[in-house]
Amino acid sequence: MKKFIKKFLKRSYVKWVLFNRKMNNPDYDKVSETQKKCMSIARLLILHPDSSFRLSFLSKKRYIKNKTLGLFLILDGKLLSITNHVHHHDIVISDRNYDRFTKMYDEKVEEIRKKDEDEVMSQIVHGLDVILDKIKNKMG
Repeated sequence: MKKFIKKFLKRSYVKWVLFNRKMNNPDYDKVSETQKKCMSIARLLILHPDSSFRLSFLSKKRYIKNKTLGLFLILDGKLLSITNHVHHHDIVISDRNYDRFTKMYDEKVEEIRKKDEDEVMSQIVHGLDVILDKIKNKMG
């Protein structure tokens, strides 16, 4: 019986949050085709293996550069700017989509950082093995 009550309360709370989100933001469901395409491009650029990532700590802007595709993306608050050699598009995105993109971006940068750190640390281990071998050879 307790499980049922918990489930019911949880479902009611989620419905209440979604309802309030829609009521407080009249443009919640209104996303234009241009916005959808730009957000798709941004998602794909984050996931693309040839993308390089930059973060400006002072302005809090996030940059993605992909030389292979010839695209440059800037995520600055709610403004998403996509530039190639011919076109430039600026779109305003919702808070929810901004949070999604920043989370995706930050997770990708963290993944790259972790990979680089593991690579550096693995080289250090090999260096320690060499030092240990040198000490053993000098002693024995």
